[in-house]
Order: sequence, then C-alpha cells, then structure tokens
Amino acid sequence: TLVSEDDGVTWRCYELFGPPQGYKDRPSGFAEPKPVLLSDGRMWLVFRTCLGHLWQAFSEDGGRTWGEPSSTGLVSPLGPLHAQRVPNNDAVVVVWNYSKPSKDNPFGPRAPMAFAVSHDHCKTWSRPVVITEKFGYMYNIFFSDKEMFITHLEGTGGVKLVIYDLKDVLALQPKK
Repeated sequence: TLVSEDDGVTWRCYELFGPPQGYKDRPSGFAEPKPVLLSDGRMWLVFRTCLGHLWQAFSEDGGRTWGEPSSTGLVSPLGPLHAQRVPNNDAVVVVWNYSKPSKDNPFGPRAPMAFAVSHDHCKTWSRPVVITEKFGYMYNIFFSDKEMFITHLEGTGGVKLVIYDLKDVLALQPKK
C-alpha cells in the first residue's frame, strides 16, 4: 500500500496488517479492502479473507492507522465484495458471496450473492438479501434518491443491473 500526503507528488510505503497472530493467512491474507467513510467520521475497512467470514477494521484518523481486525460475522469464501454508505444516511450496504467456503477451494463457492445493511456503523447486519443464486461477481453499488443499483457479473450471462427500492433497503433491520 502506498500513501501520499502531498496530493500525489511523493509516495511512501504504508504499514500493512493482516490476520491476528495464530490465524491462517494463506492463500490471500486480507485482500481487496473496501474503505467506507462512516457518518460518525470514522472509516470502516472490510476485506475478504480465507477465514470463512468478511473481516473488518476501523480507523479514527482518516485511515492513517487501523484498529485490530475482527470478523464481521458475515459468512463468506475468499470472494469479491463491495461496500458503500447510503448517501445522507447512517446505513452501510455490503454486497458479497454469501456462502461458507469449500474445504477444497477457499475461493468458492461464489453463489449465492447477497447484500446486507447496517444501521449502527457496521456493528450489526440485517439478514442477507439474495441478489442471485447463480455465480455472482460483484462490481459496484450506486444510489439515487429513491433506488439502489447493483451491477454484477451473473453466471455466464454477462453483467446484470439489479434495482431495489431504497425504502425497502433501509427498512432491513439486524437479524435477531
């Protein structure tokens, strides 16, 4: 990871972190992190791991340092994900492959693909909402005033666009 503190004129290597000591860090350690600026000013970093869940870390200083990584509790193979805060809202949406990793292949299965919502700065999550039962590869999340748009690769059928009513998304509450 490289960091610039002068608008890209110079760059320096940044300290990396990985799974806590004693946890498996292969084949990929912590990978493909997605940073999200929370409404309380902190940053949340979510990333894929080979540990069977998405993992997370929080920063209180704009991402210069990070707290101890921990599991989000969201079951996941070592698969792609995306996360974003809903504009002008506390809610955060994460999209990922909602499945337990295969014993033979930590990268799969890549189905189903789902999203979940947090209303409390990523402490708890709604029940997962399945986007597709087919193989899914996450691309992006977009929001309008009334809708949430998710683009993803679905099976061998190419890129798909799925649209959800934002009121329905925001109505999702933590699982009990």
